[in-house]
Amino acid sequence: MKIRIQSTAFPLTAAILDHTERRLRFALTPRRDRIRRVDVRLGDTNGPRGGEDKFCRIQVFLED
Repeated sequence: MKIRIQSTAFPLTAAILDHTERRLRFALTPRRDRIRRVDVRLGDTNGPRGGEDKFCRIQVFLED
């Protein structure tokens, strides 16, 4: 299972990357043999205006 993490509007720190990957692997391990790839997109809802509103979109690609 390959995990790709991308961010828009704020920098990805090592802590964010580690936490995101660790939580995904924990949650998806029981079905890892059926999962080809996981794409994670993190961003700022308000864009350049800033603020505390963030979003996380997760897309899971299954094996054929």
